[in-house]
Amino acid sequence: MEPIVKFEGAKKITSTLKRLGDSRLVKKAVEDGLRKTGNLYRREARKVARSKIKKKYTGNLVKRIRVSKVKSYHGAARIVVSAAAPHAHLIEFGTSPRVLKKPRWFNLNGKWVRLTHTGQMPPKPFMRTAFERITAQDAIDVTKDGVMRAVERVGRR
Repeated sequence: MEPIVKFEGAKKITSTLKRLGDSRLVKKAVEDGLRKTGNLYRREARKVARSKIKKKYTGNLVKRIRVSKVKSYHGAARIVVSAAAPHAHLIEFGTSPRVLKKPRWFNLNGKWVRLTHTGQMPPKPFMRTAFERITAQDAIDVTKDGVMRAVERVGRR
């Protein structure tokens, strides 16, 4: 399930932007605001992932936390922050105990040991934690700031 942040006043901002003129500029301003919000979440997710994954840190998980392009649908826009590493879901949600179909025997320091399961990995939620750390108001403020900066750039032209 994707967390969603909605804020009031978006229609008012959009109508104000439309009065400026070119719809491409309006779209660009909204995209800039959303991109800034996506980067806020990405930075926080990377920070949390670094703190939770200490053993055998290769950086693959952190490097693969990305922000998608802004997608617009019938007047609404969205941006997705995701972890594209192949093992990201295993770290986020953990694993259940894995039982071997066929038990295996190993010689461990001269003693034979029967291995019947490989154990489990506890969840280390980094994306969920990052989302919970950032308040909806922070996301709204960053989005509005990004939109206003884009509008100022348009006004300077």
